Amino acid sequence: MQRAVLVLHRKRIYDDGAIVEMKLWLLPKPARGSKHPFKYSLFYGRNDARLVGYDNEAGKGDHRHYECREEVYQFTTPEKLIADFLEDVRAARRLRTIEGATMKEVKLIVGGSLEDDAAAFLNAWHRSQRGGKVRERSIAFESWEALAGVLTGERYRLLRHLHAHPEPSVSSLARSLGRQYRRVHADVKALEEAGLLARVQGAVRTTADAIKADIRL
Repeated sequence: MQRAVLVLHRKRIYDDGAIVEMKLWLLPKPARGSKHPFKYSLFYGRNDARLVGYDNEAGKGDHRHYECREEVYQFTTPEKLIADFLEDVRAARRLRTIEGATMKEVKLIVGGSLEDDAAAFLNAWHRSQRGGKVRERSIAFESWEALAGVLTGERYRLLRHLHAHPEPSVSSLARSLGRQYRRVHADVKALEEAGLLARVQGAVRTTADAIKADIRL
């Protein structure tokens, strides 16, 4: 009986410990769920944690993993497959740049004044100068209406999704949310301008793990 033949096994190890590993087998017949005579495994991750993966496990067919999410992948050509994988890998590596700038918490302030902002600046200056650990981030809105205009219910749901599942692009985010690209793009732009999410070469993620409100009367 004919067996699968491993025709390629290639691994790249990055200086930061991340790994890209590609495996390709030629099969005597297509695997269940696939139309081509190959079994493949495309992996990107670190410390045994998969961040990006494409494979065609028997019975599942062609599918894609991105962090904790798994979805069907519509295979067309091997060139498109490898291009999509590389795009996801590059996006995942770009997200590390955003992660380095992420703070645990952001405070939303409604009300207050420019003088309050100036006082906070001087306070952070002097505390840091004395050796204190200062990591404060806040976004102030002049009125409740201004806050409500930026942080709508739909945009809050978008932030919650991105916090759990950073996306490689706005189009990928729109697909995950099942919403029109045009509306998701507008929401991303508004939240980015407010400082609640960030994009680096297309990749999208939140800029904090928690949002706290300070509503002044």
